[in-house]
Amino acid sequence: MLDIPWSQLVLPGDTVMTTGFDGVFPADVPVGMVEDVVGNETDEFQTVVVSLGANYPGARHVVWLEHPRNGRLDSLSSAPSNTP
Repeated sequence: MLDIPWSQLVLPGDTVMTTGFDGVFPADVPVGMVEDVVGNETDEFQTVVVSLGANYPGARHVVWLEHPRNGRLDSLSSAPSNTP
């Protein structure tokens, strides 16, 4: 994770979770764990190295159990396609 301000205290061993801010993913889904924090106070931002909690690149099947209705998603799915 890039460009994390130093005002955010991040420590190795912290759990990384979704926030739900984007309206697509629900809040509080575990993503992984902080392995390392790179940078120093002379840098404007810190870089956080996260060990993923699942093998996301190797995932073949995903089951979505619940998704709240989201008007933004509805508008995207009804938008005209630009593909031939």
